[in-house]
Amino acid sequence: MSPAKFEQFSRALLTKMGVEFTNKGVQVSNDGGIDGYGYHVDADDFRTTRVVIQCKRFNSNPVSEPDINQFLGAMNKYQADYGVFITNSRFTNKAREAAREGTPITLIDGNDLIRLVIKYELYITPVTTYVLDGFYTED
Repeated sequence: MSPAKFEQFSRALLTKMGVEFTNKGVQVSNDGGIDGYGYHVDADDFRTTRVVIQCKRFNSNPVSEPDINQFLGAMNKYQADYGVFITNSRFTNKAREAAREGTPITLIDGNDLIRLVIKYELYITPVTTYVLDGFYTED
């Protein structure tokens, strides 16, 4: 999928997870380091938090520490309470360490994406399959 479609997919996933996006930061180029800006309302404690997302669709390269540091700068610019960095690839160990410093960043890699797509049934249709046991084939 194209980078623009991956951004669209990522916003759809986080929408299913409770984030309400605004139109801020959704242009494909010159996006100021973010690919989505929105709010998450926690109904349990009546708290609204600002969330920004960054999406990187890579063919084989992992997301590295400079990518995370750039995102941290964008998060500060938009005064985000937390960020979500989504990739179809993986994160380097240095990137994971950088994400733990400063403003919280949730990292979602390719394996996490698969689990979340299944959990939220995002653009998929579950299919039930039945296998006949021996009773039907035995004489």
